Order: sequence, then C-alpha cells, then structure tokens
Amino acid sequence: MNGDRLPRYVLGAAIGTHALLEPHGWPVRARGVTAAMLDDPRTQSLLRLGRNIDASWASTGNACELLLDGAATYGAIAKTIGGAAHHIHVQFYIIRPDGTGRSLRDLLVDRARAGVAVRVLCDAVGSSGLPRGFWQPLVAAGGRAAVFHPVSLLSRLRRRDRIDFRNHRKIVVVDGVHGFAGGINVGREYLGLNPDVGHWRDTHVRISGPATLALQRTFAADWLVATGEAVDAAPYYPPAATPGPRSRCCDCCAGRGTCGSGVSWGT
Repeated sequence: MNGDRLPRYVLGAAIGTHALLEPHGWPVRARGVTAAMLDDPRTQSLLRLGRNIDASWASTGNACELLLDGAATYGAIAKTIGGAAHHIHVQFYIIRPDGTGRSLRDLLVDRARAGVAVRVLCDAVGSSGLPRGFWQPLVAAGGRAAVFHPVSLLSRLRRRDRIDFRNHRKIVVVDGVHGFAGGINVGREYLGLNPDVGHWRDTHVRISGPATLALQRTFAADWLVATGEAVDAAPYYPPAATPGPRSRCCDCCAGRGTCGSGVSWGT
C-alpha cells in the first residue's frame, strides 16, 4: 500500500512511535558488526533492506530458537510469560474462546495480579468470536485489552479507511528482552485438535536480546493506533537487553502444550 494512501492516524502513530523510541536507543544499530562483515555485499544488501522497509537496524547478541508447531510455541510463550517481572505485551490476529484462548487469558490474569503490566491487542475480525466479557477477568486484575480497528457503523462513520485494513501480527514481548513472532495464532486448530483442519504445520521464533525492541516498537505503534496510549516509559526499552539461556521448550513441550517449568497452556 502506498504511504500516501495510508490512513492519517496510522502514519501519525508510526512517526510518533519512532520519535518516542529514539531516546531509548532505537534503532538498535549494528553493534559488534565487524568491517569484514560489512564489506560482504550480501550483508550490505540485507542491512539496506532492513533499513528501507521498516527502519529495522541490525543488532547482535541475540539468541533465537525455532518453534516448529503449536505445542512448542504455546509452551515457550507460557514459560516466558510465567517469568515476567515488568510487562507482557500480546498481539494476535486470531484468539479463539476455546481452551487455548482461556488458558492464555488465565496466564495473563495471574501475572497482572502479581503487578506485571499486561496489554493484549487482537484484531476485530480475526478475533470476532470472542464474547464481549472475555477479557473482563484480565481487566479486573489490572491488565488492559483492546481491539484493532473495530468493525461497526459508528467506527465507519468516524473513519473512512478500508474495512479490510486488518492486523495479522502475532507478537509477544516480555520485559522488553524476550519476544515471539511467527505464523501461529491462538486456537486449538494450531495444536491439530480441529478434525476439520487436521494437522497444522507452522513456525514461530523466540528471540532474546536487543532485536526484541523491534517487536516492542511494532506493538507500541499498533497499541497507539488502537488506544491512543503511548507506551514510552524507559523500562519498556531496556538499554542492554541480553539473551538468557537457550530455552528447551521444544523438547519438553512436544505434543503436550506444557512446559517443564510447571506453567501450562491448556487446550
């Protein structure tokens, strides 16, 4: 979509979010990248691509882990959410009101009651099956939930942008250090439990380190669009995010949707 045709409030959110993150060290420039690496034309091409498409600068000191199915993804996310100390940001296109969705909500309620700042953003069309009071336990515990681009007559009168302007992102950020992104939404079909769908093969990735700030920036921009709240306090952007030990959730969660930490994500 041409930038001139984007809704004005979306452009404003993107510009405003970039400005509010600059004092917190965004973009994370190519720390630790050697001259030899920069001289490689393949590296130069990738760095230019990142800068040009989304102002995404290279960073080093990240740990990445591929999560090859829904069970491994849910287990890793549950374990990371269980260890949150400051904040949890969750964004999905689809969140179903089934066991997977309720288990995610209950995990977030538990951390919100412990004083962790929790924000959840889901798409109005992708998550249209959620009942009206689905997030009320989270709100009662001190968390926040919002819907991206609601579809209603009133919203159409207020905003004249296209009704198919949807948000398909699938992002989780914990404490500004650990992040998740990929192709897996929240629903029992991603565990292969929907007989009409069968086995679902998709991939997510867990990132620990400064690259997580790119996911934080993206969530903050979408949250600003949806709620008008700027997530700009310094603790959301730790200056020296370093990776922790490599998660073993791929091994301990295979086929079960649970993690050895004792934190579970039910079905």
